[in-house]
Amino acid sequence: GIDLKTDHFPLAAAPVSLSFASGGGTIDISTSAASLAWSGSFTGAGKLTKSGSGTLNLTGGDTISGGTL
Repeated sequence: GIDLKTDHFPLAAAPVSLSFASGGGTIDISTSAASLAWSGSFTGAGKLTKSGSGTLNLTGGDTISGGTL
């Protein structure tokens, strides 16, 4: 799986596409003051899980068949 973590203040990610295998992946935004704006796409059969108290903004075209949580 893919695991990304940020605990810093607002962060904008480059428009990078990630593909999730059946194991899925997690984006952990561990502090409430932190945020991540992701403009790339997510694809694949795995599930995307967001954890932590921060904010995740997805603005790309997502085609994850495993869904998001």
